[in-house]
Amino acid sequence: MRGRHVASGVLALVACLAVLAVVPVVWLNAQLHGTAYADTVGPLAKDPSVQHAMADRVVETVAGGGEGLSPIVVDVVREEIPAVMRTPAASRIWLAASLAARESLLTGNGGEVSVDIRELVRPLANRLGPAGSALPSELPDGMTSIVLVDVPALAQVRTIARMVPTLAYVVPVLAAGLLTLALLTSLNRWRTLTVVGIVVAAGTLAELLLIGPIQDSALAGVDDDISRAVLAAIAEAFADSLRSALIIPLVVAGVVAVAGLVSAHLASRRADEADRIR
Repeated sequence: MRGRHVASGVLALVACLAVLAVVPVVWLNAQLHGTAYADTVGPLAKDPSVQHAMADRVVETVAGGGEGLSPIVVDVVREEIPAVMRTPAASRIWLAASLAARESLLTGNGGEVSVDIRELVRPLANRLGPAGSALPSELPDGMTSIVLVDVPALAQVRTIARMVPTLAYVVPVLAAGLLTLALLTSLNRWRTLTVVGIVVAAGTLAELLLIGPIQDSALAGVDDDISRAVLAAIAEAFADSLRSALIIPLVVAGVVAVAGLVSAHLASRRADEADRIR
């Protein structure tokens, strides 16, 4: 009997850890290998911080290429970038550049991942009208990229990323199997389910609280203001997406925990009443 109790407790603990890993792993797989990535980064074309960063990069690149812009043109570029980025063509260009950055993260070489905004110059020049003639038809190679990540350890990240699809299948199955075994071996299934609910709810809350520090650490090594602004917007979009995904298991685990506590309380009252009747 004691051995069964210990086995159920160990299974429940491992099941909790597996359950806590399910949402992050499935979410990460959808972002790295599915269509969720486009839904997350696509709307950033209309984010003011991203628009300002791209305007700064265009101005900086043109100036760096020896094509000085007058202050009037610079002001017009900064004013018109938001309108340009609201157009379907610019949104498609931004999404294509973002998808190329993801592909570089997954299959590229070296430690750098960047978004290249070269193709945005043409719709920007068209939007500016006569003032757009001050922009060159082609921007210098290697100067239109906004670096998002530049770390030597990116090769290890790519190795882990390739394992994510398998983990996204294995982890949910493992969690369901372990939880089922924990309940089958438990001497008090409601109590076991209650403990699982409490642990998963607490763990999910901890995951939600960790998102902010992880964002800060991702931005800590970025010195370039333009790259930092774009990366901050992307990180916030991913953080919001993950928070939304974690809310569901938090609510479900909370409901299970409360239901278990209520059931345990009612069972205790029934037992007390039965004792009094005797």
